[in-house]
Amino acid sequence: MARCVRLHPIAIALSFTGLCVNLPAEGQSLPASLVRYRVVPIREGLASGAAAVNDTGQVVGSYSMVFNTEAFVWENGSLVTLPRGTFDNATATDINEAGVIVGQVSESGLFAARSAVRWTNSGGTWSGATLDSGRSAAALGDQNLIVGTKCNDILCLSHNGFIRYPDDSTVFVPPFADGQDNNNAFGINDLLVGFGGAVVGSGQASDGSNRALFYTLPLFFLFSSVDLGVLPPTGDDVIPQSVAYDLNNQLPPIIVGSSDTGVVGETLPVVWTGAVPSTIRSLGTFGGPRGEALAVNDWGWVVGWAQDAAGEDRAFLVEDVDQPELIDLNDTVPCDTTVTLRFAVDINDEGWIAGTADDNGQDVAFLLIPHPAGDCDDSGTADPNDVAAFSACRTAPGVPVSVECRCFDLDCSGSVDLRDFAFLQRTFGIAFP
Repeated sequence: MARCVRLHPIAIALSFTGLCVNLPAEGQSLPASLVRYRVVPIREGLASGAAAVNDTGQVVGSYSMVFNTEAFVWENGSLVTLPRGTFDNATATDINEAGVIVGQVSESGLFAARSAVRWTNSGGTWSGATLDSGRSAAALGDQNLIVGTKCNDILCLSHNGFIRYPDDSTVFVPPFADGQDNNNAFGINDLLVGFGGAVVGSGQASDGSNRALFYTLPLFFLFSSVDLGVLPPTGDDVIPQSVAYDLNNQLPPIIVGSSDTGVVGETLPVVWTGAVPSTIRSLGTFGGPRGEALAVNDWGWVVGWAQDAAGEDRAFLVEDVDQPELIDLNDTVPCDTTVTLRFAVDINDEGWIAGTADDNGQDVAFLLIPHPAGDCDDSGTADPNDVAAFSACRTAPGVPVSVECRCFDLDCSGSVDLRDFAFLQRTFGIAFP
């Protein structure tokens, strides 16, 4: 039987005798559908985009200027431009829990020189060290292993995924048993080499198509790459292709990416679950033909983007990959949010999400910070103080909601009413995460 706390002043204020909130069961967790996010825009230059967020809330990405691109790290409202040495451009692609950042620096121009780079902070000063020419670093694990792609020619027509170890030795990702040489490494988990450590990316199959790739990190000998496969084709217009972008630390891991369906222009966000070779499952879209799953945390929450029926890109969150339901992140932010969340690119193990939004045609990096619906005083839970504040904020239909009360308009109806109180009832006393 649910335990109930009577809130008679609230009941009177709402003219609803006996209104109460249920106390949560011990250990009850907050479902993703009842999480709300505060939007932190990260604006710099002409346009900006986020690439990753670690568990301490540090965000990395890049911003564009008139003639070049700069890499940045953002923390607690402060943005620092990362040094690029003598190169013209820099992009930051990942940051681990120790605050080490990886990315790429390059010259301008079509046939420009490029190099993977690693940034570290000492005494509050950031410094960058180029690693190997012709390479771009895509991801960095907590064991300080770096993965990325090495171009073998000036046009990068031939390329190989690489794994760079902390001692600066490098191993190239092997091709599929029946595949071709070209492949990429995009993601790495944080498990130890030989004990679940793995890399994902894409590789060329024997028919020349790109397929999602999984590669374990062995202790003493090389394993071959595993072709994760594609969705069952629904058309035969093109050869289906797939790519894997990220995986988490579960055993077996959840792997995320995208897969074609065989229909021209149709690419869907997917997850692979279970023992490798894993079972592939589509996450669907918002009615459009395209989308990608880009990141997964250790809870199994997945973020990415998917198109709606009008072809607009929308950032999404999925809580349960076994019974996936896309949550449009634009429905989880305050009603007066002025940006449209387009791409969710990373989610940390605190539930914070980084990505890129559209602000009247300009790309803007963002960070989403979660809290329970109805927790409007930032205490971490919807509590009696929030209930009392809700009572004071209640409005009749058609009466504008004051600025200080907009947090309680949880369904964006323009009023604070019993429908909003229903959200607060369901989140009362439950902390996030």
